[in-house]
Amino acid sequence: MGRNQLLDLIHRVRELKFDVVGKQEQYSSTLNDIEDSLNDEEIRVTVIGEFSAGKSTFLNAIIGRDLLPHARTETTATITYIHHVAITDTRCNKICVNFYSAENDPIELDFGTNTAVLKDYLTTESEIHDVAKEIASVHVYCHLQYVEGNVTLIDTPGLNGMAEGHRMLTMQEIRKAHASICLFHIR
Repeated sequence: MGRNQLLDLIHRVRELKFDVVGKQEQYSSTLNDIEDSLNDEEIRVTVIGEFSAGKSTFLNAIIGRDLLPHARTETTATITYIHHVAITDTRCNKICVNFYSAENDPIELDFGTNTAVLKDYLTTESEIHDVAKEIASVHVYCHLQYVEGNVTLIDTPGLNGMAEGHRMLTMQEIRKAHASICLFHIR
């Protein structure tokens, strides 16, 4: 079944009247999510697991260089979108940081070869921000060595992270993703 056929099917299902009390809103929300996925111009893949399961290390392998901070302790403190862009794209090697507070405008930084700057906007080890409480998301634009097409990889905080709301944020990203990769500790 092709994309247009699926969109037509969603339209026909929406016209049906459901007899199940209280489920119409849930079905409608699910149909909206499916329709959004079909209309997407990019493929989104979340990488999930408990903290220190190796999510950032795994993503660094896909990226083809040691870009994302990683450690043996809880590290990633916010949702991090890694957008594949061409090396010639003006956004390549830049990040956009989005804050929870409307008082803080998003900021753009060029990290070039100095990837250490990412620590202050992505991790629990930041010396200038309480990342989990202040930063809503970070968009990293880089060339992914082994990837083609419009792909966004999503590094998530651990499902068992210490910060309040991390599990909920990760679950929201899973729901919006086209695919998820779950990493497990070897223990």
